[in-house]
Amino acid sequence: MTGGTLYLPKSAVSNINTEYLRALPLDQESKQELAAILQEYLAATDSNSARALLDSWESSVENFVQCLPAKIAEKRLSATVVNAA
Repeated sequence: MTGGTLYLPKSAVSNINTEYLRALPLDQESKQELAAILQEYLAATDSNSARALLDSWESSVENFVQCLPAKIAEKRLSATVVNAA
């Protein structure tokens, strides 16, 4: 977890406890944060998995969601709706 945010492949969303977490699409800020986490991990570990994700970032990023605590996610979603109105 990163400050309350969990990044997961979309294929793993069915494993989360939705009583506590909500899966949300990545916004531009969360895409940048995930890329930075992967770049840092690659630099520290020389991970082939991180390298593959970053090498095909434009398609890879579409396979991820961010999971937030339910209350935080609901506040974020309601703020988005208010700002869109």
